[in-house]
Amino acid sequence: MDGDHLPPGTTPTPQVVSTPSRVHEAVATERKGEGALPQRPLSELEEKIGYSFQNREHLVNALVHKSYLHEVPDFALGSNERLEFLGDSVLGFIVSSDLFKSQANMAEGQLSSLRGALVRLNTLAELAVPLELGEYLYMSHGEEAAGGRARGTNMGRAVEAILGAV
Repeated sequence: MDGDHLPPGTTPTPQVVSTPSRVHEAVATERKGEGALPQRPLSELEEKIGYSFQNREHLVNALVHKSYLHEVPDFALGSNERLEFLGDSVLGFIVSSDLFKSQANMAEGQLSSLRGALVRLNTLAELAVPLELGEYLYMSHGEEAAGGRARGTNMGRAVEAILGAV
């Protein structure tokens, strides 16, 4: 992390914001070899998506795969699953609204099918590929070794979580 969004006088901790102190404790634990960290700085992801988080904890939380908590169980932020839920709802609303406006002659069933195709995880994973989103995920070493950084479901869920975090 480049520290450009930290309060004055705060020393940046790589990949995690300066507060709360429980986050620092979890990072200290993870630095001892527990949990697979992102492969790239989060500031790079912010540049790619064109959004700078005022609270980096929201971005970090959006990138925590549930497997990470098996190796760092006291990680203060938890997994990204709740943000996935929120992001899925936000995305569904935005896509529904756009389809409603742009497809005036389309029946409800057709609109639902089209929305489903646009918001499914495979489609979201395709959006994540050019962002190299898998490189920014926190996950267990086992998940990483099993190809978790490239797994479409992990990337699609991270897209949903980032939308929820925004």
